[in-house]
Amino acid sequence: MNNLLKVLILLTFLTLRSHATTFIPTAISERINYSDGLIAGTYLGSSVKKLPNGQVTTELSFSVEQIAGISPSSIVNRNNFKILVPGGSWNGNVHKVSGTPTFERGEKVVLMVSQGPFGFIMPDLSLSKFNYKMIDGEKYLVSPIFSNKEGVGKISFEEIQTISRDHFGSSLASISFDKFIDRPGQVAPVKKGRRLNPRAPASQSSDETEGSLPFFWAILALGGLGFFSSYLYRGGKEK
Repeated sequence: MNNLLKVLILLTFLTLRSHATTFIPTAISERINYSDGLIAGTYLGSSVKKLPNGQVTTELSFSVEQIAGISPSSIVNRNNFKILVPGGSWNGNVHKVSGTPTFERGEKVVLMVSQGPFGFIMPDLSLSKFNYKMIDGEKYLVSPIFSNKEGVGKISFEEIQTISRDHFGSSLASISFDKFIDRPGQVAPVKKGRRLNPRAPASQSSDETEGSLPFFWAILALGGLGFFSSYLYRGGKEK
């Protein structure tokens, strides 16, 4: 889907959601079309900020354990991943938006997320949030909305993994890095304060090191020839 069209759809979708308390019971397999991926993590807390367009928004922070459909470079810091939801208290004024999700500190969740113009968002607000729940010995994801409706507010973890693979090309998988550094021509995750799979600086790469050896020997050979020529010249004059 064209990126601009996708953003417009998301903004329209959020606008409609922000002025209504009624959710349409749409299948998860359809709602995932509005998402760029899934994250599984733990809620840490929130803060309120004002976006460049003047909209008051709440910035939610999560520690991310698993991702699907999202590149590691988009996560940056898995210990402080940010998601924006509309509304919040700003300068003593409460900007209430219906349908926004609520979280408790330490709550473990799976979220459908999309890349918006100012950061990641939950495209279906509360319907984008799922909690883990064991039902008859099987692991399920349950939304606070339509929690008893199979395929809408409730889905087995195995099924969401299948849907994720079909839609994103990958299922929820663990990530092991703490931070992700993206540099021109060099992308590598950082774990425990050091970059994984470190590469030598460009000036010391294997190709250049190998290429520099013939050059070194050539300089040495030229120097030897010069010395030898000088020796012969001096020897000729002495005779």
